[in-house]
Amino acid sequence: MAQDNSGGQKMRNRMTHQEQKMKINRRNQNRRPFRFLRQ
Repeated sequence: MAQDNSGGQKMRNRMTHQEQKMKINRRNQNRRPFRFLRQ
C-alpha cells in the first residue's frame, strides 16, 4: 500500500513537472500575447 502510494505520488510529480515545463515553454514562446490574453 505504502509503495503504491509512493509510486502514484512520483508519477503525479512527474506529470506536474512536465506540465510546468510546457507552461514555461508556452510562456516563453508567447510571453506577451499570452499575458495580454490572460489579462
